[in-house]
Amino acid sequence: MQCCLLEQILCYAMLMHRFSKQRNAIAKSSKAWKYKLIALQAYGAACVCCGETEPAFLTFDHIGGGGEQHRKADPLARKNIALWLIKHSFPEGFRLLCFCCHKAIDTGPRHLHGICPHQLPSNFSLG
Repeated sequence: MQCCLLEQILCYAMLMHRFSKQRNAIAKSSKAWKYKLIALQAYGAACVCCGETEPAFLTFDHIGGGGEQHRKADPLARKNIALWLIKHSFPEGFRLLCFCCHKAIDTGPRHLHGICPHQLPSNFSLG
């Protein structure tokens, strides 16, 4: 009988620990989301290439590259770029891009030479 009670107590303690970790993660992500919304507003709240305005799709881009070196050099930039931007008073050298445009510019097809497909002339042909 005591063994079952002990197991129940341990099970309850494990569940409460897991719940506490989840609650903390949600609180942290909520703060991160608030920081992102503040930084998005400072940089225009829209993709500079296609005009996308959904905050969940928008990313911060280092104009001219250098994002990898920045993240390596500054732990806060690696952990939360929006908070870094806020703490540094929204410096120049950054822009907003949606995920699609950011991907196309950074690692898109090499034949586009870092140009987003939205910026190509309408008569451009891949073939």
